[in-house]
Amino acid sequence: MAVDPEILKEFNFYKSQSEEWKKQNNGRFVLIKNQEIQGIFENYSDALQEGVKKFGNEKFLIYQVGKEDVINYNTFSLTGMI
Repeated sequence: MAVDPEILKEFNFYKSQSEEWKKQNNGRFVLIKNQEIQGIFENYSDALQEGVKKFGNEKFLIYQVGKEDVINYNTFSLTGMI
């Protein structure tokens, strides 16, 4: 499966954050849009709710800090849910 270029930019921004920042936020969920951290949340649900509230059906990245193998992003725009 091809990686969405917009999401890849957001992921690369996350990867550019310092290791110290990642240690301080380990296990939390970071909401990223336009290569900016939009918020840090204790759970995925809160991050998703904030992302939909702020960005609606636009793409955004939710990433669990310290979970290098899990990338979550909004697909509502693809499914027509919003």
